[in-house]
Amino acid sequence: MINMAEIIEILFENVAFNEASNFLTELSFRSDIKNIQIVLGDGYSLKDKNSTLLDIGSYFEKCTGGAIHVDIQNVEISNHVLPKVAVQIYKYTNTYDLSIDVDYQELQGLISLKSLQKWASEVSHRLNSESYFCGLEPASDEDTRFFTNDKLGPLEFNRELT
Repeated sequence: MINMAEIIEILFENVAFNEASNFLTELSFRSDIKNIQIVLGDGYSLKDKNSTLLDIGSYFEKCTGGAIHVDIQNVEISNHVLPKVAVQIYKYTNTYDLSIDVDYQELQGLISLKSLQKWASEVSHRLNSESYFCGLEPASDEDTRFFTNDKLGPLEFNRELT
């Protein structure tokens, strides 16, 4: 049973930072950035919605680990505009993951699972991602995934919320 407060996470593993940064920059041109936060492994933290993604990226590439978190409004996913989305880029030594979080209730009934999976596949190719998957947060839990790469399941999408 899916709770109304559930978050859907779409995770792209082992992406190139420049591709993730370009993707995030492109999203920001077509949407409204509301908050940017960067937390570096050395304890440095920056919260400033006026910082440019290029400024943040230059700090981020030099650190050994950390995360960039961006809250964005009016994001188009699979030809549908979602009111709010959170995007994260995680750095682990020399590898990066990109995560997109959306409220399940905002997706439910708006986007079909096939359409979301097709969109994620296209983004994965653009990011040169090794793999991608989507599920209830945390999507790393294989039992709560809607899809892993091109394979559906085990959860079904667009269920009744209770």
